Amino acid sequence: MPYPPLRTFFKMGEKIYSNSNYEKVTPEIIQKVKVVTVGDISVGKSSLAMRFTKGIFEDQYKPTVGGKSEQSLYFGQLIMAGDVDAKFVLLVYDITDTKSFEAVPYWLNYVTKYAPPDIQIALVANKIDLNHMQSVDSQVAQQFAQENGAIFEEVSAKKGTNVENLFTRLGVCIPHFKI
Repeated sequence: MPYPPLRTFFKMGEKIYSNSNYEKVTPEIIQKVKVVTVGDISVGKSSLAMRFTKGIFEDQYKPTVGGKSEQSLYFGQLIMAGDVDAKFVLLVYDITDTKSFEAVPYWLNYVTKYAPPDIQIALVANKIDLNHMQSVDSQVAQQFAQENGAIFEEVSAKKGTNVENLFTRLGVCIPHFKI
């Protein structure tokens, strides 16, 4: 089912703009929502965030947080410290890296342990631009998402494919959100 384009907003100084032609909007229609991304190193978590928020992809890989245990500790500290009142968690894996998908249950367990019980979860298959190298079966991933009550979306942070669709689907889950 196609979704209408999601209008995102950002603030520059005191003015608030939409991602659609930088139109100015009034602050009354803004609803801030925090989204946390988790997954193994190099799956494209930061690239996905950059593609959605700034519309860019950086070819230079810069790790944002170290290995799995360091990422887990960081995520757990954020949640336990109350610094993250996230509404959504994106469990991101790389379709060309089977190990990154095999780690998804670990990340899901971590999220359910530390996140609020009403958090919405999305399983995100990243790097579909490399589908000729795909090693993770989409149907298996989709079934995993369905069994765990998660949204499933295949995206390419590099090309921007389905990124807007993913965040629009998240937006539809927000109470009182109208598109």
